[in-house]
Amino acid sequence: MLLQIVFIIAMTLNEVFGAKISSVNFEEHFYQCGVMSASSGLIQGGFYSKQDQFPWIAIISIKNESNSLWDHNGSGSLVSRRHVLVKSFYVSTLDDNNQYVPISTENVQIFLGTTTYNNLNQEGSIKIGVNNIRLYPHTRKVARGFSVFNFAILTLEDDVTFNDFIKPVCLWNNQLNSRMYTGQQLMAVGYGRDLTGRISKIRKHVPVQVTSSDECETEYIDLLPQIKESRFFCIKEIVKDHGPCKFDTQLYVKIDSTWYLKGEMIAARTDINTLQCYSKFPVAVEDISPYVDWIDQEIKTELIEIYVSDQKDGAIEVIDVEKIVKYQIE
Repeated sequence: MLLQIVFIIAMTLNEVFGAKISSVNFEEHFYQCGVMSASSGLIQGGFYSKQDQFPWIAIISIKNESNSLWDHNGSGSLVSRRHVLVKSFYVSTLDDNNQYVPISTENVQIFLGTTTYNNLNQEGSIKIGVNNIRLYPHTRKVARGFSVFNFAILTLEDDVTFNDFIKPVCLWNNQLNSRMYTGQQLMAVGYGRDLTGRISKIRKHVPVQVTSSDECETEYIDLLPQIKESRFFCIKEIVKDHGPCKFDTQLYVKIDSTWYLKGEMIAARTDINTLQCYSKFPVAVEDISPYVDWIDQEIKTELIEIYVSDQKDGAIEVIDVEKIVKYQIE
């Protein structure tokens, strides 16, 4: 069983801070990720989500520097009390060398616990700022609007308090790769443009299934040389005319009783004029599997820097384990 547990080794702390550790108040503390409240249930077919469904969805709001207004710019997944995983291009821009670099953290806000853009009218919802953005190296765009290495970690200004409407999702564990198969059901969750071409400001979810690798590669054969360093798979609709499209969508898979983040939707075939998606064609998803180790290491390193800061005479005296993220181990 996968559990969430704090795991810090004194030697690691010593290496990071170069300090002699005289005392550390430390205890194991467990959290359960990827769990919805008992009342949430799931409605099949591409429907509006209730507030306590997929409580890890985080709405990204970006300040428009031209008019100082805040605009919805996508969504991501809460993966700890302090971190949200998003697509890199939501929070980046191109520099003079045509390389992706983070935008200013002052221009980013995160909404949690709400199903509607920039709406804090729902009980338990919050708005919180960001104080760090880490882009996965080598994020780039390729043909057909396809982006690869498209992950970024946002560090929130403070820890969030979990409730029925704000909870973390579990990161994919590569030991579970054998549990993925053609025809497996996932849940696509997000906002934006749906199968009909309409834009929804309210969170929706729709069940989808994994296609065969042959079907996926046939549809995106022109991209294979450009994305060979990445990893992707394809999904398609289960319920007719209720499939995924180009909404900013995360893909989650439920294994046993736990939900895991499996990938981010990145490409779909659409009509140029109506923007409707062709549901009979597979939609491409960038698999999170190759990035799990990077995400885990970045979060661990940063949390050590954030929370092991109460030092006196070169000694680390207190670690507030209630605030430290819990890591997945066997």
